[in-house]
Amino acid sequence: MKGEDLKKKLRDAGFQLSEIANLLGFDNDQRLHSALRSDDIKTGLIEKIAEATNKSVCFFYNETSPDQSVLTSVLQEKEKTIALLEENAALLRKQAALLEEKIALLEERYTKKIAHVASSRKNADTDVRAIFPQL
Repeated sequence: MKGEDLKKKLRDAGFQLSEIANLLGFDNDQRLHSALRSDDIKTGLIEKIAEATNKSVCFFYNETSPDQSVLTSVLQEKEKTIALLEENAALLRKQAALLEEKIALLEERYTKKIAHVASSRKNADTDVRAIFPQL
């Protein structure tokens, strides 16, 4: 953030630089003026000013600043990712239900086949014993 932008934000919020310098513990406001001459104010200074003025750090950044647009973009991507994950979870639950149904059908089918084979074998044993009683 540029120093001039920060000064304007402070002025627009009703603060005087001498007041801010005093809140920051500077001997005079010249130290603050010289710190705010930069085209890229250090985040640490912005945090100190935010704390001294009871403002959020976000207050000092324009909505169109690169930091804010990146944050907005990240939040939008996070929301999209969460929506996709929820959609995937719903699909996985549906797949699991379908697989459980298929397993139940297969169990029923093979239980019938096993019962049929067992019955056929019993009948075969009975037929063999009828033919060969000595067994």
